[in-house]
Amino acid sequence: MSFDKPKVTRANLNDLKEGFRHRGTQDACPWRRIRDDDFGAGGYFLIPGTSYQLIVAVALVLPGIVFGTTLQRLRGPTPEDKDASTRILRAIAVGAALDVLYALAFGPKLVQLAHPAPGRQASLFSIFAANPREIAIWVALLAGAVPALAAFCVHFQSAFRETSREIAIKKRLAEALKIHYRTTPTAWDYIAREGGCFIRVRLSDGVYFGGWIDGQSFVSGYPEPKDIFIRSQWALNEKGVFLHKIPGTRGVYIPVSDGVVVEWLSMPDQVEDGSSVEPPETEKQ
Repeated sequence: MSFDKPKVTRANLNDLKEGFRHRGTQDACPWRRIRDDDFGAGGYFLIPGTSYQLIVAVALVLPGIVFGTTLQRLRGPTPEDKDASTRILRAIAVGAALDVLYALAFGPKLVQLAHPAPGRQASLFSIFAANPREIAIWVALLAGAVPALAAFCVHFQSAFRETSREIAIKKRLAEALKIHYRTTPTAWDYIAREGGCFIRVRLSDGVYFGGWIDGQSFVSGYPEPKDIFIRSQWALNEKGVFLHKIPGTRGVYIPVSDGVVVEWLSMPDQVEDGSSVEPPETEKQ
């Protein structure tokens, strides 16, 4: 098998020169193409390179981001929120829908604000310098307040439908207005805030530790591994009954791994002879 040598002609040379010139204009193009392996092999996305393109990108995405973030804060995350591409597409769709409504409702006013001051060259700075306060108010309204209000309306409608129809309408409205979702990531992070009480820890091998926790104790939470520092350690018997404070204690550190049971107690159990165990007066305060 033989291959013919490509013939180099003046036309070919001109095509090569034009190709290199075109490549140079691509490199100088304001919209820069960035490879993103997260979108799959060979995936690319564009990022804005000029101020006007940045405004377009913000106007398209920012209202949707505010809408999605507010809605997630009100009702909590959903399985779809775990997918980054789904969140991005939803933000773009919501932002585009809101931008269409904004153009229909406030189009002439927004076009008027986009004109530079008389006698000045059209630029982002000149447009903003002409009406800085008014532009800031419109941005806060259209990119922040309206998407947040829309998210609240969507959440309220969904929460109202989930309330029981057997109760009075006022109670249904009041129940729908309540925010039941908490941002605390785990039950451990919620209860770990408790202080001014006794705590009892049973390890996976059945050994008990415990003591008094207060503001000088420390409990780690999400996203770090769970552990606890008990400032005042107490002696416990093999049944987990509090006996007495260990003399000279400076605290005890306990990593809370799988199989460890932690209990928070207002008052510990009684010892075997029936006498109650109470913290010293300094630990009660």
